[in-house]
Amino acid sequence: MEFIRKVWGSVWVFALYVVCVIVSLVSFILLVSDPTFIGDAPVPRIQMLLYCWVAIILFHLGMIIRLGFKRRVPLYMELYYIFIVLSHFVLGSTLRLFDQGWHFDKILHTASGAVVAGIGITLALAKTKGLKRGHMLLFAFCFSMMVAVMWEFAEFGIDAIFGTNMQRWQDDPYQTVFGTPMGSGLIDTMMDMITHAIGALVVVVGYVIYKKRQEKKLLPISQDVELPVVDDPE
Repeated sequence: MEFIRKVWGSVWVFALYVVCVIVSLVSFILLVSDPTFIGDAPVPRIQMLLYCWVAIILFHLGMIIRLGFKRRVPLYMELYYIFIVLSHFVLGSTLRLFDQGWHFDKILHTASGAVVAGIGITLALAKTKGLKRGHMLLFAFCFSMMVAVMWEFAEFGIDAIFGTNMQRWQDDPYQTVFGTPMGSGLIDTMMDMITHAIGALVVVVGYVIYKKRQEKKLLPISQDVELPVVDDPE
């Protein structure tokens, strides 16, 4: 147990890591052994096999930072990172959930926007003192949107270098983006940004409501409240 905490930082991280690696390896085996596993997907099989191993390598990033650079990664950030790698490279790309009609990609962007906004609030509370709530929430929202923009930059770079179709810019008869044939990369990118923003706004508004309810419970007696008059015994 002590070894797990030293290498992985947390039993929860280690457990999630084991599950993710097993899912990645099973996906890899299915891709190799079953020619019909990906059906008529336009993505080359070799690319899907590569996704599995990229995911397994990226799962080790937290451990590399902890052991190689002697830096501790916060638990919530490491769990979120592993979840994103699993969702994108394994569930979305390898198991083809990105191709499904219920828009796994947009659900993932919405969840990411919410989680990153929560991380932004945590960072603002931990690193600043005396910051007004409005400024803190603005930082959290902008921080979340910055991450979304950087992700779109990464998708564009990967598509440009490796000829992939992460931003749905190539014509594809098998897939549509909200009813529009793939090849409309602008629509896909903008919907990614919009759904990410919706997730971030949900967290920001939810935090405001939560804090206001807390303040009402702890609200002191107002000066405007008329108190009963008690006769002076003298």
